Amino acid sequence: MSKLVIGENIVISSLAAYRLQLSLGEWDWGCLLFNKGAAPIHFKEAPGLVINDKALLIHGADIEDDFEKLLVYINIDNKKPNQTINAQLTELLSGSITASMQFSNDELPQSAFVLLELYRHKEQLKLRCIGQGFAQGISKLFASYGVTEASVHKEAMSSTSAKSVTVSNTQLDDILVNMHWDTKQSSVHHGANLFVGENFKPMTDLRVGCLYELHNGQRGLVQTIGEDLLGSFHGVPYVEALRSENSHVEQLAINAKYQHKLHRYLIYALMAEGHNNWSALNVEIEFQLAQSQKRCFSPDTLMMKPIYAVAMLEFEQGEITITALNEYFENLPELDQAYGWGLAWRYQNQSENEEQE
Repeated sequence: MSKLVIGENIVISSLAAYRLQLSLGEWDWGCLLFNKGAAPIHFKEAPGLVINDKALLIHGADIEDDFEKLLVYINIDNKKPNQTINAQLTELLSGSITASMQFSNDELPQSAFVLLELYRHKEQLKLRCIGQGFAQGISKLFASYGVTEASVHKEAMSSTSAKSVTVSNTQLDDILVNMHWDTKQSSVHHGANLFVGENFKPMTDLRVGCLYELHNGQRGLVQTIGEDLLGSFHGVPYVEALRSENSHVEQLAINAKYQHKLHRYLIYALMAEGHNNWSALNVEIEFQLAQSQKRCFSPDTLMMKPIYAVAMLEFEQGEITITALNEYFENLPELDQAYGWGLAWRYQNQSENEEQE
């Protein structure tokens, strides 16, 4: 691991995928994107680059040829807190830390800073620690790079907040998996009826997710539980999990533009809380494949198992195959084992170590 100081840089592999995780406290942050022959813009997402909460996901193989650099900046409107700013670059497949950067409060006297820079140099991608401050604030930072619309900055900031993502329409060529559900009147827990009456309606929480495998062999999990498991639409693994808390809607969006990199996606639904059987819910999971009709699936079991394996999506030679599964499991490691995915499950390893001791 390299611990970068101001002015230092490292080369990052264009064949690997990375997460640049930021620990900023009360600071806001954003990015400016520079492409050849174009004015700099406030960045939200682009091929190979995407913001996901307080992290920037990077996949060099998908970054377009006209890319020059991406600046990560921070700013704060009120009094600066006494805290340390940290940035850590992690290689996603191995989980190893490639580089880290740290800025103390003494090093951040200004209210706006260019923190670091991802740039292309002689066909290589490099990450550089900058640490350049602007005493006149964010407006001066923007002006120094030819960006003048501070109001756009505020809009860009909203994409980095930790709020729940609202499900929205995606391009027609994308592959969408939408899950809808509601509660049957008769589905109230009998135990709850004894204490709160028949009109009690428990809160239901279903989630959708997938096990994925890319053609290069990379495997993993994407689901709407866990901020670090939401995936990436424009970068590895080319699937993003979205949810709407108030309308009982969950969605997986798969980027069909990268179909040549996709191999298979095992779609599942997870009963997180509120019920103990699938018959208590009207669940419908709708698949909208590129240039094909919709297909819908619903669980049809009375078994009290919380994992519903819905279908397998497979991508081969420009064709998409969908295979219904309709199987049920107690937990995700059991699902993994049934289909031979081979992911590392942390608590299983801990149990094995305890047994050996």
